[in-house]
Order: sequence, then C-alpha cells, then structure tokens
Amino acid sequence: LRRSTFDNGGVRVLVNHASGRMAPIVKDMSTHDQARGAFELIANDLGYRWDCISTEAVEKGVLRREGVKVLLMGYAQIVSPAEAAAIRDFVKNGGVVIADARVATHDASAHALEKPLLDDVFGISHTQAGALVKRCDLQVSGLQPSTSNLQPSTFKGVLVDASIRATGAKALAKADGAEAFFVNDFGKGKAVLMNVNLAAYAFLRDRGELGGVREAIASLFAL
Repeated sequence: LRRSTFDNGGVRVLVNHASGRMAPIVKDMSTHDQARGAFELIANDLGYRWDCISTEAVEKGVLRREGVKVLLMGYAQIVSPAEAAAIRDFVKNGGVVIADARVATHDASAHALEKPLLDDVFGISHTQAGALVKRCDLQVSGLQPSTSNLQPSTFKGVLVDASIRATGAKALAKADGAEAFFVNDFGKGKAVLMNVNLAAYAFLRDRGELGGVREAIASLFAL
C-alpha cells in the first residue's frame, strides 16, 4: 500500500447533512452517519491521515484546489447538482472517489431520482428506484491483498443492493445475482462503488473474521 501518497492529508471523508437527514425517511441498507463512521474506522485501520469535507466545500471546488487524492462518500443519497459536478470534475482530473452504496439517488426533497446523478461516473445503472436489498457472503476477486499470506476476501453476511448493474465499470464481486465492488475508469481518475453496508466491516473486525477484506479495501485506496 502506497501510504506516503496521502501523508499530506489527501483523504477526505464527506459530511453531507442532507443525506444525514434521510435516516428516518429511507430505511434500507444504512445511514449516512453509520457509513461515515465506517469509512473513518477503515481509514484509521489502514494508517491514513484524513479529514472531513462538507458538501459546501465540495461545491466550491476545494477537492481540486487543496490537492485531495481520495474522497470517501458514506451513504450520500442526496448530492446536489453542484456537488455532483465538482465530484465529476475531481475524478475526471485524476481523483479517486470511493463510495459504499446508494450514491446521489435522491433530490434535495428526498424524492428518488429516475437517473442518479453520478451513475455515469461510477459506470453503473439502477434497475429500479429503490434499493433491492440482499444479504449474502460476498467474494471479492481481482483485488490482491498486499500481504504475502493471501486470505479469502469475503464479506460475510453483508447487505448488497441487487438493483445495480455495471455498464462501464468492472464488478469485482458477485453473489446471489448481486454485483459489488465496482471499479470504473473515468477520465484520468477512478470511481469505486462498493455497494455494501460497511457496518459489516466493524462487525467482522471485532469478531476477527475480516480475512482478506481489509487488504482488498486497502487495494481500492491505492488505485
């Protein structure tokens, strides 16, 4: 893992208050606060320095102006058009965005969008407006753990949205008709949609059952 790339604080975790207010409205896979906490835990586990960034800062172009390398989006269901444009520009010019699930699927009034705003960036499409939630053991392939002692990269008992399909992205994980760990080249950068409820990370971590999942996620940060 190339940690030195981000020693200058190049990792940002999105704080999106509009998505945070979705928690009592749409109850399917996760919440923004839960997912943001999971990303913060993962960044700490991988040894990265990180900071938070607000929707307003993203809209003002801070991602490119401050030399951010990786943007982590935790269950950001509501993304403003200006925010989406800034993220698209960030990735097109070499940035990496990593999201857990259900990105930019709703408007500011919490209405489901017919076409989520960032599907083209992530190289995916949705077969329906709402999440089609399945619980499965997700085997991740194509992301080699960074250690020599290779362990299976299996997310056990994780929630996945089976309504998502790859259009231009590569789906590196499949189970029970669902696809996940989408990696898409967009311009000079990359967009990753894990399509999982990241709460499973903390649960498996506490039980000592992560296996190669931590290393697989580390590979995403190093894309």
